Amino acid sequence: MSVSAELSQALSGPVYLVGGKLSCADVQLMECTLMLEERFPAILADFRNVKVNVTQCLSPEITDL
Repeated sequence: MSVSAELSQALSGPVYLVGGKLSCADVQLMECTLMLEERFPAILADFRNVKVNVTQCLSPEITDL
């Protein structure tokens, strides 16, 4: 199983990666995802859960801090 597939599977349940709230892991995933998509726009086309996590992290309504 690829790393992207494992991340997508990990994100299929809870909204965030660790403990049900925003963590450094979510921020790191968001940063890496945004950098990869900048260079390779279609790289995560098959990984909807990863995109949802990034969108969640970018949301101005984050109250989990």
